[in-house]
Amino acid sequence: MYDGNAKPGTMTLWFATSDLSAAHKALGDKRVKVGEIGDDLHGPGSGVKWFNFMDPDGNLLQLEQA
Repeated sequence: MYDGNAKPGTMTLWFATSDLSAAHKALGDKRVKVGEIGDDLHGPGSGVKWFNFMDPDGNLLQLEQA
């Protein structure tokens, strides 16, 4: 629940995509500093791929493959 007191750079937002590699490339092509693609986000054997990047306010954004 949002109470209106959040400060820039303190939020973490998660998003899903069906093509993580394409999203990673598209963001990188736009000069967004993206992290490396990781594997097993939800533990060993989960197979969920993901990467992180920051928005202009310093909030952490995480994209994972749906």
